Amino acid sequence: MFSLKKSLNRALLAVFVLSLVTGFFTGCSNGSTDDVDLNTLGELPPGLVGKWIFDADSYYELTETAGKTKLHYHADFGEYGDYSFDSTIEFVSNYNTKSGVIIVEITDGEYNPSKPYCGIYYKELTSNRVFLANALESDYSPADTVTLVDAIFKFTPGKVGNYIHSWGSGYDKEE
Repeated sequence: MFSLKKSLNRALLAVFVLSLVTGFFTGCSNGSTDDVDLNTLGELPPGLVGKWIFDADSYYELTETAGKTKLHYHADFGEYGDYSFDSTIEFVSNYNTKSGVIIVEITDGEYNPSKPYCGIYYKELTSNRVFLANALESDYSPADTVTLVDAIFKFTPGKVGNYIHSWGSGYDKEE
């Protein structure tokens, strides 16, 4: 728990310092921050908690347990096999009321233990439907990172297109 707090404090300090530096440089120009590409700490929209189903064998499930929000992901890729992981949500940045990024620390399943942090983007959130996608590199390998701070700076609003190659047809909330 202590190392998690320490990592989160470092991440928040880094975001704060970068915000100050960015504010200084944008303050010297026209004052516009439209081109600033930063994540800001937010809260998971309550509507995202639950099970989101693509089909019978592919889903995201977000559950709250002992003060932590857990995320389980499972996908069935047919002849290519299944892929799944369990994780804890460590950081959320909401880009607006319907989109953002969820950064998780993968704790079990198929992942590289030396790179446990993963970005999961979401968009077009409604009460019963959302588009969710795991961040992937251009070769479709997981775009995971070594630290939470790395993930916060990697999976920003302006880099969605670098890591999301297809949004698919969306996920429906299980009743």
